[in-house]
Amino acid sequence: MKLRDSTQEFTETSRASSSMKLGQTKVVVISHAGIKQINRAVYRNLKEVVGELTVIIPSRLQLSSGQVISAEPSLADDPKMVPMQLNGRNPRTYYYPDLISWLTDEKPDIIMLENDPVSRLGLQLSKWCRRNVAKIICQTYENLKRDLVTTLKTQGLKSLLKNQIISLLNAYMAGKVDALLVVNKDSESIFASYGYKNVSRIPLGYDKDVFFPNEEKRRAYRQNLVVSPDTVVIAYFGRLVRQKGAHILIQTLAELTAFNWVFLLDHIHDSEDDYVQYIRTLINDLKLEERVIFFEADHFEISNYMRAADIMVAPSITTAEFKEQYGRAVQEAMACGCVCVVSDSGNLKDLVGEPSLVFREGNIGMLKNTLTTLLQDTSKQLVFKSALAKKAASLLTTECQSDRLAAVMQGLVTHL
Repeated sequence: MKLRDSTQEFTETSRASSSMKLGQTKVVVISHAGIKQINRAVYRNLKEVVGELTVIIPSRLQLSSGQVISAEPSLADDPKMVPMQLNGRNPRTYYYPDLISWLTDEKPDIIMLENDPVSRLGLQLSKWCRRNVAKIICQTYENLKRDLVTTLKTQGLKSLLKNQIISLLNAYMAGKVDALLVVNKDSESIFASYGYKNVSRIPLGYDKDVFFPNEEKRRAYRQNLVVSPDTVVIAYFGRLVRQKGAHILIQTLAELTAFNWVFLLDHIHDSEDDYVQYIRTLINDLKLEERVIFFEADHFEISNYMRAADIMVAPSITTAEFKEQYGRAVQEAMACGCVCVVSDSGNLKDLVGEPSLVFREGNIGMLKNTLTTLLQDTSKQLVFKSALAKKAASLLTTECQSDRLAAVMQGLVTHL
């Protein structure tokens, strides 16, 4: 089976050609995600073609759940990591008090901001780049239209002023940003409408050294979970928040008890307490307790649970303030050999690229039919597992991401 590639028309970029022009280039990346080691793999790749690469990360970061995490130590093959104090919690308004003076001392050629251009950091860094003859790249995940009609239709009058301000600021920043990275189709069209000229779609690559199929590890983890070889493991990976739709999956599973399955549930990662309690109550009310296996895993160990699973479901639901922007857990599960069944919220359908694995968001009947087909025919599972793993390995790795970044930077270097 050949899956339709609707993620992006990737530009092939050899590292040799990139390094010819980037070998003397000084690049600084400002990355809040880089606070965790697993999110630095793309920059470990990029440093091989950049003359000098430094990554600024927060020394501490407060997650949406309220949990505070500290910067993880540098790995041996990381680029130069510089932890800095980050003030504030909102990505549009937070800032590093010491960043501008540090940049003035270091004088990079290119600054890449892992943040939306309409932000305090975006405005601050674009001004610094103009004063210092440097280039700025921003990265956005924004995929919600904020025009007058869409705002009134989806969010109501209360959001009109905020969205109009964001739209106006985007029109202003479009002339200040040298390149904009997006991760989904919606963002491409939305930011082009704002006037951004150099927009590139890239994957949010996964680390192929962490996420890959491995039958030996699969068997070992299934044994640890006390799961028999003929039992189908259906999994939910990611945050337990309402918009991610775990309740949709649980309600669907309650209608599939005639089949031999267990449900693997990641119930800790950056979750909301009220929703976690709702999920536990729902499981009890539907009498599914004996079918559910709760687990906790860090960003590295979760790959083993993905390998142990047969089917991963991402049942995200679009709301007035949320539409699935990418789907990291989906691509990681694909890479580990899972069949990934997804709702049609945002980018998920494009990431998987197989219509028969996509159901209409919130539609329990469609999800039930899709899972029934897979539970009845395990040979189909094997076909999809192989096809999805191949797609992930060829299009969605950190190598693919870093090659695309290098191509964008190479284009900017010629104008320095």
